[in-house]
Amino acid sequence: MPGDPIIGYITQGQGVTVHRTNCINALKTNPERQIEVEWNLEASDAYPVKICIRSLDRMGLLADVAGHISKIGANIISANTVTHEDNTVDTYFTLSVSDTAHLGQVLSGLRKIRHVQEVKRIR
Repeated sequence: MPGDPIIGYITQGQGVTVHRTNCINALKTNPERQIEVEWNLEASDAYPVKICIRSLDRMGLLADVAGHISKIGANIISANTVTHEDNTVDTYFTLSVSDTAHLGQVLSGLRKIRHVQEVKRIR
């Protein structure tokens, strides 16, 4: 996703693959075959990103979360919730966002929703 630090790797017969610099696969590559790459900031693509929201369960929580995501202009690709015996709920979303700044706006707003305890990107 634009904004993530990336590195290129010259593969054998398949061109260049691009990884986040902290990707376990990128860290294992031969340094002699790594190349510098950068994002095309003029592209207007959307990128999938996974997030997890931990919160106290309450009526209307999912509606509030989905409403915020929509208001910020991100699209929900998939959603899954897991409710625990201690009345907490983990909600996993795959969202479509334009870049890390857009994702930051989504995450920042989600943290302000009543009873949300933690919001994080899943890498």
